[in-house]
Amino acid sequence: MPDVPGIITTEQVVRTAESIAAVQDDQGGVPWPEGHIDAWNHIECLMALTVAGLREEARKGYDWLVRHQRPDGSWPMKVRDGEPAEAAGESNHAAYIAVGVWHDLLVTGDEDFARSMWPVVARALDFVVGLQTARGEILWQRDAEGRPADYALLTGCSSIHQGLRCGALLAERLSDPQPDWA
Repeated sequence: MPDVPGIITTEQVVRTAESIAAVQDDQGGVPWPEGHIDAWNHIECLMALTVAGLREEARKGYDWLVRHQRPDGSWPMKVRDGEPAEAAGESNHAAYIAVGVWHDLLVTGDEDFARSMWPVVARALDFVVGLQTARGEILWQRDAEGRPADYALLTGCSSIHQGLRCGALLAERLSDPQPDWA
């Protein structure tokens, strides 16, 4: 990774990623300062670890995602001490796994890893499109009882759009096209 003169150095990027790895728990989760883990922010941290070359730490974090993904493809809104602290599943959290896996593939070129994560990505994006309304927006969550929210969030839908784009690109790359995601 080259320095960006006047903005950031490679050393600063690596130090930042090392600070993320330093708070990663034994199971691979990267918590917020107050202690909970959510999939979206966790994946953002894994992307930083990947860019900085901390692949072992990033892989440990992806393993955390695999272990905590629910059968419907979502993750609990918040996980604390390995248990759901808020059980609802957010659509933008679920969609973001596609961004993280696509990013990893672009940075590392590790197609075997992308293939191993493909079932996780596919379940997550199926959860997401299952919350799409007839008008096209995607509702922001499904509560702990499985009921969809009454509304969508603009920022959530923007993040979901990126997730679906990355998922469709990953699907094409892995020869498993998903035209409904596009």
